[in-house]
Amino acid sequence: MGGGVTRKGPNGHDLDGQAVDLVRFVSARDALGAGGGGGGTGGGGGDGQEPDPDGAAHWADVQHKDAIVLLNDSTFDEVLRRSRHVLVFFYAPWCNHCSSVKQNYATAAKELSDRGLRGCLAAVDYSSNPLLERRFRLEYLPALKLFYKGEFVNDYHKLRSREEFVHLIDATIKQNKT
Repeated sequence: MGGGVTRKGPNGHDLDGQAVDLVRFVSARDALGAGGGGGGTGGGGGDGQEPDPDGAAHWADVQHKDAIVLLNDSTFDEVLRRSRHVLVFFYAPWCNHCSSVKQNYATAAKELSDRGLRGCLAAVDYSSNPLLERRFRLEYLPALKLFYKGEFVNDYHKLRSREEFVHLIDATIKQNKT
């Protein structure tokens, strides 16, 4: 890290920036004692903040946030089982790459919802949900995973625009029409 050159991964991701984000996450988690379970908001211990496992506070400044289904350790499996097609956005509040995607994701969710496809886009704060963290063991954030009838289908690495999110859901629905 350093030297003025940004190392890129195979999908064009900024590896140095992600490494710094990961170090910050692990340091913050260890400082909060979150390694064993309760999980907090990632915002610092002892500040009087309530736990926010579904990450609602992270979406407070986003237009159309209500069109996104916010998931957590307790709701993840049930919501995915009840839904046919769901793209899940795994993020952390400290991740700059995640923050740059969230408005496009919410706008896509609103567009799909307006077409009668409510609940196709969901999000989970990976850093505040230790069961999901242990289950998925993601190597980078943001991560996008497509589920069909509760079953994992595929990972998506390059999606970042509203159009790409909408197109993926449309294509998945078309492919799985019965």
